[in-house]
Amino acid sequence: KMDTRSLKGKIICSFIVEKDGSFSDIKVLEHLGSGTAKEAIRVLQKYSSNYKWIPRIQAGRYVRDIKEIAIAIVLDLKSN
Repeated sequence: KMDTRSLKGKIICSFIVEKDGSFSDIKVLEHLGSGTAKEAIRVLQKYSSNYKWIPRIQAGRYVRDIKEIAIAIVLDLKSN
């Protein structure tokens, strides 16, 4: 007998992009359960430690800005 479980949908997150391009104040606004909120935060923290976001420019200066992103999840788990 084959059992198939799937997890599909979007995780919505928000965070602040600092003037230097780093992230702060990561929040999960919507998640799918099953640990997806914790994993989304972990992934965004790891990303922000290795890469920088391009900060917003206002009146010729870098400013803090809030961003909202959707992370799509498509996971099929099959067991025999």
